[in-house]
Amino acid sequence: VELVQGWVDFANNYSHFRERNIRVYQGDITSFTLPPPYTDTTFDFVMLNDVMEHVMPERFGCFTTQLQRVTHDESVVYMHTPTPQTQLMESKYAQTNVAQYFENIVPHHLIISKMATAGFELVAFDMDIETDCNSNGRGRRRRHGEAQNPRQVQQSRCRIPEGWAKYYHAVFHRVRPNHRAGLGR
Repeated sequence: VELVQGWVDFANNYSHFRERNIRVYQGDITSFTLPPPYTDTTFDFVMLNDVMEHVMPERFGCFTTQLQRVTHDESVVYMHTPTPQTQLMESKYAQTNVAQYFENIVPHHLIISKMATAGFELVAFDMDIETDCNSNGRGRRRRHGEAQNPRQVQQSRCRIPEGWAKYYHAVFHRVRPNHRAGLGR
């Protein structure tokens, strides 16, 4: 599901998707209905690349309701999201230049707690050290007196100028009802 029709058209014409019969549908991730035959389908895996920063806080409940509707017990939800540091830096840059627009800067703990409340347990969380955004593995060098970033962040091949990892990964699974008591439900 993609909000922007231009990206839907691009994805549906992408040969890798066409060859594998992968379809992308236009819609709002917080309120959508897939067309037949997928209307009532649940999925084993849901991938959310660069989505969370566009979900408004007042729509997060709608978002998790949609996730519950399209998943089943033990479904996996994968998120690849810009770090809050990236969102803050690019939001400042966007005031004077063309850049990615973030409707919402989302702290990690907020996503984790909201997903737990909706019955999704965090399985893995880490900084994206694999994506290479043309930095050749080199972030900006640290200036004398600057704080040292954690080793996991230093290993990132895609960093913002402040040296912080640009993206992170979060993986959740939908917990069986008899295991949800410990998730705040």
